[in-house]
Order: sequence, then C-alpha cells, then structure tokens
Amino acid sequence: MADLQDTYVVHCATVTCTQGMRGSMIVLQNTHGIYLKQMPLMTVADCVKHTNIINFGGCYSMENPSTQKAAEEVQKKCKRR
Repeated sequence: MADLQDTYVVHCATVTCTQGMRGSMIVLQNTHGIYLKQMPLMTVADCVKHTNIINFGGCYSMENPSTQKAAEEVQKKCKRR
C-alpha cells in the first residue's frame, strides 16, 4: 500500500473546503521533475499554507478568528434589539 508521502497531486488540481466560500486550486511553485500528461506533480510534503493552496474566498469555520468576531458582532446586534 502506498504511503501518503508517495501520493501525488497535479498542478492546478481543484480542491474544496467544506467551510470555504468557493473552490480553489493547488499551485506548484517548484517542480520535482515528475510529470503526468505534461502536468507537474507535487506531494503532500509540498503543502505550504498561503503558497500552494489558493484561498477559498472566505471561511465559515468557527475556528477562524475572523468568523468568530463576525459571529460575536451579530450576537451583539441581536441583543440590542
């Protein structure tokens, strides 16, 4: 059985996040010289936040500080009514 480190993803593969506002793409900054149908491949080890994965447009996760703050603001407005 293949190890996760031996798993490859092609450049420009589309990805989604269940908490994101839209889909995204994986981009490859440096090629390893490994290609599939002329598309460069990357491994799990190539994952660099804000570099190889384009953002998902926004985040609905309550673990995201921006989402937490927005939820608190909504609750404050509701309490004032």
